[in-house]
Amino acid sequence: DWVGGYEIDGDWRFVEARLEQRGGDLLAGLVFRFDSGRVIFADEVVANEDGQIRVALDHDGSRQVFDGQLNGERISGTISGADGSGDFSFARVHDLDRAAYEPIIGNYQLGDNVILLYSVQDFDWFYYLDTTAQRDVRLYPLSEHSFFSELGEIIEVVYQDDNGAPSLIWRSRDGTDMTASRANPYIEEEVRYPFGDITLTGTLLLPDT
Repeated sequence: DWVGGYEIDGDWRFVEARLEQRGGDLLAGLVFRFDSGRVIFADEVVANEDGQIRVALDHDGSRQVFDGQLNGERISGTISGADGSGDFSFARVHDLDRAAYEPIIGNYQLGDNVILLYSVQDFDWFYYLDTTAQRDVRLYPLSEHSFFSELGEIIEVVYQDDNGAPSLIWRSRDGTDMTASRANPYIEEEVRYPFGDITLTGTLLLPDT
């Protein structure tokens, strides 16, 4: 699994990609989630021993061709299509266990915004909530301490020492870095709701005013 995006004439688009070796064939499926959200399977996938790879498919009524170079955990290159040409970059998604994510779950102060990192436990999906914009943004782990967001941001987890609280280095697509320190703007209360044989548990966050 890979995530990234491409930019043509200043228009950046997020892409999820899956490359799979099946028998002697290399298969590829791309999801342009903010367009249609469905998987589009490539009808041309070519790779060589030097790490060069070409993926071509029909999308938005036109032919799109990704010509890239595999370099470790990243594929980058150029995309061409009816809308023009530009650059793309994909990074390999790391298989992160939720237990490794739990220490960084919580609130962070990013400028004037409070950012809440959380996960959807049943699926091991990772998100942040921008409490100002009231928007949930999915995160894709690139390592245990690095994440890529569906908005094209890179989020690095930094520990000042072994016992210190984590902070975040927040890099936007334009390369601007901001530091988000751990914050606790809420009173936290653990809650449990028994219902027959099922118990729902959660954390209630209350304003401190």
